[in-house]
This record gives sequence, C-alpha cells and structure tokens, in this order.
Amino acid sequence: MVETDRQKILRLETELAELKTRLIPENPEPMNVAPIEEGTTIRYPRSTDVDLPNRDECVKLMAIVARAFPRFEFEIESREFLDGFTASMWRLGQLKRSDKLSRVNDWAIETDNFLHQPGGMRGNCLNGSFFAAVMASGDIKFMLGNASQGISPKAGLDYNGTPARAAWREVLERGSPRQPAPSVDHSRSPSSPAEVRFF
Repeated sequence: MVETDRQKILRLETELAELKTRLIPENPEPMNVAPIEEGTTIRYPRSTDVDLPNRDECVKLMAIVARAFPRFEFEIESREFLDGFTASMWRLGQLKRSDKLSRVNDWAIETDNFLHQPGGMRGNCLNGSFFAAVMASGDIKFMLGNASQGISPKAGLDYNGTPARAAWREVLERGSPRQPAPSVDHSRSPSSPAEVRFF
C-alpha cells in the first residue's frame, strides 16, 4: 500500500507532536540565571571573514615559527600553548592590519581578556602563543624587539585598518614566516623631540 502525500503529512505531524511532548515538558522549571547588573557588557565570539587554520595546520604553523625564531623557545609541545595559539589565530582573523606598530603584549592582554568573557574560547594568550600567531599569520607586520635595548616586540594591528586575509596559507606553503621589521626604537630617534637639544 502506497502512502499518499496527505497520509505522509498526517503521520509526520503525529510523530512531531509525540516528540514535542517527550522533549518539551508542559511546565518547564525556570532557569536559575543570575541577574545582569546594570552597565554590564556581554560579548560573544564573532565569526571571522577569513579562513582560519584547523588544529593540524596550527601545529604546523607553530613548528615553522619555532624553527624560524628559536630564541623565543616557544613551548609548542604544550596543549596550553596550542590552545592559546589557536585562539589567537581566531582573534587575529577579526583584527585589522596596520603599518603602524604597537606593543604585542598590549594586544595579547586584550585578546586574553576578550577570550575569557562569557561565550569566549579556551586558551591562554599570555604564554607567547599570541606573538607566535602574529608571526604565523603571514599578513601582519611585526618587530621582534630587543630586550637588551628595552625594545618590546611590536605588531601592526588595529581595529580600523586593512582586513585580515588567509596569508597563513602562504606561510605553510613557503615553510617560513614573513620577515620581521628591523628592531628600532623610533621613540628614541635623534629627531624625537625628547632628544633634541637647544644650545
């Protein structure tokens, strides 16, 4: 016996009603949710407009960066470092690119705070994984810094610059990251007003 369209619809509607009674109780208990204080901001992770590396590709990118910059002694074997690197790549996919360099540590702290908000991702970005992700991104201008001269690592990140692109794919293909900008402290250049002397 072949079922007509009308019979199929009736049968499916009956099955749906049965499932609803099993899954949705008639008098559901109210959820115990803490009230949100006035002035509280809740942010959830946004998607990115750029393709991001999967975990296997992140592992390869970390190895490329560690080989290229051994002085940083990144803990690429650590699960915590991988989580931080993966979360950092996700956040870098949302941030814009700039030719103006700013302190990497400031961006790492901002990213770590962003990730630990409700609905955020797992990962510690303050263990060097954020800077490793900057180096692996392929489209971010960065400077390694020089601790002996008091120059901190910097990166060309901004909220309003050029959108991110999947340049990390080029890093994988080449097997090497983008070359860093020279470690020069422009705030101490002779043309800086603090260094100009009047006689």
